Amino acid sequence: MKTIYRSKSYDKLVDRQQDANNNRPTNWGQIAERLDDLDDRCVRLAAYAEPQVCEKHDRFGDTYFRVYDPQSDRYLDFHSHNEVKCWLEQHYYL
Repeated sequence: MKTIYRSKSYDKLVDRQQDANNNRPTNWGQIAERLDDLDDRCVRLAAYAEPQVCEKHDRFGDTYFRVYDPQSDRYLDFHSHNEVKCWLEQHYYL
């Protein structure tokens, strides 16, 4: 009885190992591709942690700057480039 039980367990173990091997990359090209994908995801994630500044124009053609602050999850509007710089220095570079 014990021999049959071990045989079934062994077969299950072999099947699991084969399944695990099927999900692994088979060559260095696939490994490099997966690492590139991971790197791209990390860069995108890091980009969302920094404030984003866009130059916009209102309906009268006046220029203003819209800043997205990821820490507070809100948008702020400024009338000049210097106002944006002051705000950034106060909130991010102290």
